[in-house]
Amino acid sequence: MKKLSGIIVAFMGSMSLFAQSPGHMPNVEFNFLLLAVDNIIKNDFTTMPMADIEGCIIGAEGSVKKEKDCFIIRLSKAANEDCSIEFKNIKSGATIKSLKYPIRRVADPITALGMSRKWDGKISTVALAAERRLTTIINNANFTSPPCSIQKFTVIKYNGNSDPSPPHVNYGEHFDEYVIKLLSTVKPGDVVQFYDIKSRCICDSGDRSVNDISLGAR
Repeated sequence: MKKLSGIIVAFMGSMSLFAQSPGHMPNVEFNFLLLAVDNIIKNDFTTMPMADIEGCIIGAEGSVKKEKDCFIIRLSKAANEDCSIEFKNIKSGATIKSLKYPIRRVADPITALGMSRKWDGKISTVALAAERRLTTIINNANFTSPPCSIQKFTVIKYNGNSDPSPPHVNYGEHFDEYVIKLLSTVKPGDVVQFYDIKSRCICDSGDRSVNDISLGAR
């Protein structure tokens, strides 16, 4: 529980930097760029019309788009830990401003049940039997599409002093027939654990290990 609380505190500290616009992050105040997210850089460094400015990314792959008085930076791939965004006068080719940013990936998500959004504590047997998948939660960030997805997990049921059910590996976020049947047999006092959960977020090259889920049935 202490480990999970630490994850949540660190996680919310980084993800609270997001704006309310879906998938956008204001980097005017926070000096880093996130991979695979629309990062907003406001044009407060020149009075030149936006139509006369072009932006390019140096040190990473991605795109630069204009939106009113802002530039939307979306990084698709990074070879280094940082990159520069260079703004030029389209007509003269002169550099107006060059900004350097560290590059970060999306923070580790919190994994929970798909419907109740619970990852610990108590849950009714009815609510547990109705669950059909695991989900990932990114607090204080509104994405147009989920940035992370469950790749696999292991589930086990403990029934008082009886032997636990055999560990079962489920691939993907949706429960297979075994897990659905297992959850339908849970009785008050039983404990269900989902562990060895692997998730993959946008621009990840491999799976991440995320928090375990332990729930007591009531």
